[in-house]
Amino acid sequence: GNFRAIRVDGQDEMPQEVALEALVKALQGLAANRTQWAVGIIYVTGRKLDDGTILRQIVVASEHIAGWARSWTYPYGVIDGEVKMGQPTEREMKPVYYQR
Repeated sequence: GNFRAIRVDGQDEMPQEVALEALVKALQGLAANRTQWAVGIIYVTGRKLDDGTILRQIVVASEHIAGWARSWTYPYGVIDGEVKMGQPTEREMKPVYYQR
């Protein structure tokens, strides 16, 4: 299938929650008219740990028209200007967009 990126006009200037909500609505629209075999989202997140370091992660969440959903979380760090990724953690998710 073809990859189709979704971008919300002005998303870089709006609060992250507002942009995310707009992206979710766009994914719902794609799934509802079944024009794509799968929908998904990739985002980068981080959280401060008790020791003061930041756990950085790339999260990939995908849902297939066949009714399955998964997410993969990749820890990463930047070392000498290069992004180094760790082993991903895979999790099953409950389908949201392609519900039967």
